[in-house]
Amino acid sequence: MTTLDGHRLHRDLTQSTGTDEVTSLRTLDTPATATHSHNADQYATHTGNKSISANTTPTISSTLRESYQGDNVGFYSLQALDIMGNNLDFSSLKGKIVLIVNVATGCYAAHQLEGLEKIHQRFKNDGVVVLAFPSNQFHQERSQIPEEIVDKCERKWSVTFPLMQKVRVNGSKQHEVFSYLKEKKRGWMKTKRVKWNYEKFLVDREGNVTHRFSTLTRPDKIEDQIADILEIERKNARKRSVTKSQIFHAENQTVIYI
Repeated sequence: MTTLDGHRLHRDLTQSTGTDEVTSLRTLDTPATATHSHNADQYATHTGNKSISANTTPTISSTLRESYQGDNVGFYSLQALDIMGNNLDFSSLKGKIVLIVNVATGCYAAHQLEGLEKIHQRFKNDGVVVLAFPSNQFHQERSQIPEEIVDKCERKWSVTFPLMQKVRVNGSKQHEVFSYLKEKKRGWMKTKRVKWNYEKFLVDREGNVTHRFSTLTRPDKIEDQIADILEIERKNARKRSVTKSQIFHAENQTVIYI
C-alpha cells in the first residue's frame, strides 16, 4: 500500500455530531459494510516530523489565524495526523498540487473514492497529492477502528492515496485544515460550512486554495481540470526554455562588420 512520503495512516478517534448537522441527503446513504481488521504495524511508518499527541485534535490557533493574511504561508503552516497517528507537516507539500477531500465509507457518494484513486494514479508523478480525511460529521463513517477504514477503502475502491485521521469539518471542534480551507474558499451561496461528504478543495503549487467543489462534482471533472492545469504548466515551461535558449545564443553571438 503506497503512502505520501512514507506516511500511512492511523488514529482511533471518536467523532460525533449533533443532529442539526445532518441534511436530507442522509436518506440517500447506504449503511457501511462489515470490514476486516489489519495489524497496525502493517501500516505504521516513520517520519522525521515531530508527532502530535494522539489525544489532541488540532483546532484553529491564534497563530494560524494570523497566518491567514498570506494564503501560501498559512497553508504550509498546517499539520495533520495520518490515520496511523503520524504527523504530516504541510510544509512538505510545497510545490505540489493538493486535493483535499472529506470522505465517509458509508456515504452514498463513497464511489467517488474510485475516481479519486484514478486522479492519484494518473498524476502522482506530476506532483499531485490527494489527501482524504474521514469524518463522521454526517454520521456516515461510524467505524472507530482506523484499520477498518483502511481495509474497506483498499478492498472496495483500491485506494492507495493517503488517508488521514478522522476529523470534524464543521463546528467549534473542526480540524484546523478545514478551518483554513473554508476561510479561503467559500462554497455554495458563499457559505463556509461543509455541506456534506466528499467536498473537495484544490490547492495550487504555491499554497493558494483555488477551487472548492461540492459533493455533486464528480472526480473525473476535477481530473480533467487538473490535466488542463498541468498542460498549461508544460506550455509555460517550454516557453521559458525557448526564451532562455534565445538569450543564451544572443549573448554568445559575435557580429563582425565589414
